[in-house]
Amino acid sequence: FGPGRGFVFDGIANTVESQLAPTSQVGDERPKLSLDGSSILAKLLLKFVFGTYQKDMSLSIPAMLCLENLYRHTVLLRMEEDEEGEGGDVDVDMNHSSSSFSVEGNALVSHVPDKELWQKITVAFYSVCRSPDPPASRQGTDCFQRFIASTKMDSLPDETWLTILHLIVMKQPPVRNEVARINCCAILGKVLLMTIAHLSESRDNWEDLTDIVNQMAVLTGENLREGRRGTVSPLFESTLQSITFLSNHMVSEEFSGDKEYGTWVSDTLLSELEKVGAGGGSVKNVAATTRPAPHGDSTQEAMTGAAPSSSTTIDPKVGERKQQANTAAVDQAVATQGDAAEGP
Repeated sequence: FGPGRGFVFDGIANTVESQLAPTSQVGDERPKLSLDGSSILAKLLLKFVFGTYQKDMSLSIPAMLCLENLYRHTVLLRMEEDEEGEGGDVDVDMNHSSSSFSVEGNALVSHVPDKELWQKITVAFYSVCRSPDPPASRQGTDCFQRFIASTKMDSLPDETWLTILHLIVMKQPPVRNEVARINCCAILGKVLLMTIAHLSESRDNWEDLTDIVNQMAVLTGENLREGRRGTVSPLFESTLQSITFLSNHMVSEEFSGDKEYGTWVSDTLLSELEKVGAGGGSVKNVAATTRPAPHGDSTQEAMTGAAPSSSTTIDPKVGERKQQANTAAVDQAVATQGDAAEGP
């Protein structure tokens, strides 16, 4: 099936590339790939990325890049469809290089028109970041970061961002795969930096965030200890740099989220640096470290992960989101298998 599988992928890739190629002349009558067609091709490409067919990962990287382009095309098609449905005449550039767009004056056009597809692609791209093969991990990381950076924070509900953060923090590659571990920890820091200001503004998100930050602190400590065995390794240096930056940002004027929560996050991460004598580059919030918390302060309890009082109800969705994230990669792989035996 190997040669046939490559033939099928080449056909998909050529179809996608033909949709992205600039029009050669005015009035080009090139057939347009429909939304239904794009959806079918996306499902097939997800199978290639996950190696669903006989665990064949040989086409994972090209399939990932092709899927990135296909998603861009799908977003543009959905925008055109929404405009036509509303009687608008906004001209959407089908050769635009970004995967998310803004059309002024039209609030009906979403930057993430298909949230389910967005999440599936995010999980797929992250699976490549975790690859033990360093070049594959680097390419996956570049693609993942482009994809996330092109997504507006308010295009997705808080629950989706929290699920993605849970996925990243719980699905870290082992320390022995140093390049993948560095890349995935860097991704965790960047996605948290991108989302925490908004997420921390709602106390409904604090239990999820607290769990994520506490797990991140554990990962940080492990990276620092393992990265300092013998000579200082790139893992140690990368972790020190990213955690120092994140810790400083959380207590800076630029941080627009909840200030108390930001201080707790900063102190929690800084404590891991101090355990190995590497906290010299961090800015400590003196008031937060010297002022005792008021007795029974619910804010402090939420931030430290302390057991809530009897009058406090734990959000049942927290456990659900952790479970969703913990099984996301497995569920996605199973979902893409379907008729794998009948596939390429």
